[in-house]
Amino acid sequence: MLIKLAADAWRLIRESSAHVILSGLGKITQAFDRVVAEQAGSADAWKPVKQQPLIDAGRWSELTADQADNRRYLSRCG
Repeated sequence: MLIKLAADAWRLIRESSAHVILSGLGKITQAFDRVVAEQAGSADAWKPVKQQPLIDAGRWSELTADQADNRRYLSRCG
C-alpha cells in the first residue's frame, strides 16, 4: 500500500505540520525508510530529512512489536 502512495507520503512528510507515526512489526521502519528514500532520490537524501525536521522536531514516533517474543516498543524520537 505504501508503495502506491509513496509520492503522496513524500509530499506530506515535507510539510512543516506533518507528523509521522509508524506502527507495526519492527520491520515497518526499514520498509518505510526504503520506500521514502526512493522518493527522496537516495537513502543519503532521505536521512537528513528524517533527522532534522522530523526526529529532532519531535514529529516522528514509532510503535513496533517484535514478532518473536510479542514485546511492544514505543519509540518517541525527538
